[in-house]
Amino acid sequence: MTARITTIAINAMGGHGGGVLADWIAETAEAEGYFAQITSVPGFAQRSGATIYYVEIYPRAGAPAAPVFALMAVPGHTDIVIASELAEGGRSVLRGLVTPDRTTLITSSHREYTTEEKLSRFDGRRDSTVVFDNCVAAAKRFVAFDMREISAQAGCPLSAVLFGTLAGAAVLPFARDAFERTIRHGGIAVAANLRGFATGYDRAVAGTQSLPDVEVRTTVPEAPIGTDLAAEVRRRFPAQLHDLLDLAVARLIEYQGAGYARRYLDRLQPIVATDTAGRGYALSLEVARLLALRMAHEDVIRVADIKTRRRRFASVASENRLVADGTWDVTEFLAPRPEEAFDLLPASIGKRLAASPLAHRMFGKLLHGGFTIRTSRLRGFLLLYVIARLRGLRPYSLGQQIESRLIDEWLDLLRGMSADYALALSTAQLLTLVRGYGSTLERGRQSYHAIVAALSLLIGHADAAERVDALREAALADEDGKALDRAIDALSQSLPARAA
Repeated sequence: MTARITTIAINAMGGHGGGVLADWIAETAEAEGYFAQITSVPGFAQRSGATIYYVEIYPRAGAPAAPVFALMAVPGHTDIVIASELAEGGRSVLRGLVTPDRTTLITSSHREYTTEEKLSRFDGRRDSTVVFDNCVAAAKRFVAFDMREISAQAGCPLSAVLFGTLAGAAVLPFARDAFERTIRHGGIAVAANLRGFATGYDRAVAGTQSLPDVEVRTTVPEAPIGTDLAAEVRRRFPAQLHDLLDLAVARLIEYQGAGYARRYLDRLQPIVATDTAGRGYALSLEVARLLALRMAHEDVIRVADIKTRRRRFASVASENRLVADGTWDVTEFLAPRPEEAFDLLPASIGKRLAASPLAHRMFGKLLHGGFTIRTSRLRGFLLLYVIARLRGLRPYSLGQQIESRLIDEWLDLLRGMSADYALALSTAQLLTLVRGYGSTLERGRQSYHAIVAALSLLIGHADAAERVDALREAALADEDGKALDRAIDALSQSLPARAA
């Protein structure tokens, strides 16, 4: 039987070691008496850049001459597809590279979020199970598990785990020790790479197909809630709210102190008093969550505080796998607008400067282009540390005054909607529009106020809640607010005719 060329496509994002993996495969094949060729097509800068590496191999034994290799994978003619994360596996399916009669698909089942998902002002994540199920249906054989977690545990790049998985899948005619010799021959991080290789090999032999557990990251505030406030939460609020309120109170203590946390509880209690267990306290839970987020919004003081905390440096070291006793720098890039500077000032001064075109021009020139601060150096660290210690001045600042007024008006609005629970819940969720900082925050505030102004047209209508939700979606449709303007215009034209 005449041998045929084995075709291998590797879809890898920047930093996942796709090039290293391609080199390892070709080196292993050549060491085992095969011809091998590697080509690559770099992708655009989406999600750190996705590159397709293509490897073809053919046995030398019995070959009259070197084969003519192709330069790129062809749909329907790819034997092995390796993807460094699940979305790239899905892209391979969409390109037709994965077919049920031929292709073994190997992918890490973790997700690197797309630009579209990251840009969403809400939870824009897509359902990974849809991609996973399509991969299962499209491939002749599918091996998938969370290789990012394995690589982190082994202290090796993702490519080592992928290489081990390829070896364990037994789709290439090489023994395990042939793959391992290639890693040893490279001489770089051999022990760590072999650990990751071994785990990938074992998972492939077992035929693992699994998505990673949904990861919920909860930043535990460093300030304890204290027994007094914990007891107050349990005395004043139903049990369904206790877990959420414990987190919220701890966050607000860290943000501004125990008195500020008590103010949060006082603001929340009138909403809870009109809610019922029969509705699952849905409104109270949503208001509690959004109120905590807005009361702990990330102003300049908060950002400086976060960037100078011990856990910030620990996180940088962990994510970049830095040696604990090594020397490394952390450089923060900041690009505040004049508005952020005005918000930091006492309200009376901040208002005058915010209304002054001259002040806007002066601060605009001063802050233009942003600046960098090396927080791993004493000078940069002390600058942000001093700003973070301005917390005591926050209650008197212009920014805090603006936020407090918006929160109180929002709560007053909700208390006036006790007759329409669904409308109150939809109106509560409008506060999700107000988030971020800079121009994003400003656009969110404008959208929020525009929808609130339109509420008078909706109250009393049976579909009021659905219409508020539609307006909120329109506010997210574009950055210039035109979709929301059109939706509000359509609303104002349709409802009077409907009421008549």
